[in-house]
Amino acid sequence: MQIKRGSIQEAETITNNIKDNLGDKMETNIQRPRKQRHKIHDIPEDISTHNVEDTLIAQNPDLGIEKGNRS
Repeated sequence: MQIKRGSIQEAETITNNIKDNLGDKMETNIQRPRKQRHKIHDIPEDISTHNVEDTLIAQNPDLGIEKGNRS
């Protein structure tokens, strides 16, 4: 069974309540959110780790990304 919760504190409260009421009869696990990752293939040789941010911003003006914005 999976229970959706709003916050980590809420998940811990639910977990503690289950353990208090059911003891060893039920196992609980809190899933942590994964960090998003992106893999980019076939990068031209003229793009380096030093100019990748400027290049991506220049190639995608419609996204409205500004230099240094890491959201």
